[in-house]
Amino acid sequence: NTITDIKFSNDGALLITVSGDKSINITHFESNQQILKINNAHDGTIECVRALNENLIATSGRDGKIKGWDLRVDKKSISSPVFIIGDKNCATGSRKRKSLSSGQY
Repeated sequence: NTITDIKFSNDGALLITVSGDKSINITHFESNQQILKINNAHDGTIECVRALNENLIATSGRDGKIKGWDLRVDKKSISSPVFIIGDKNCATGSRKRKSLSSGQY
């Protein structure tokens, strides 16, 4: 399926992709080993991903939601976001990774 966004983690070790099949994929960049895959992370195509810090990522999708994911959770059982913000299309984190802004277009 089509990759709709791709970002590196803040330390550059992980490659994070999101796609039209509603999945989030996290791969260790140097070894090319998949660290985590979350299927059906949104109710529609995921359009955007941001690394908020070394443990948290935010995704936004065509379902109008921004979801936050805690990567410290057991990697084999992560299936629920730690937060959801509804009716938004875009997210960005602050430079110091202490805030998240969202909006619609």
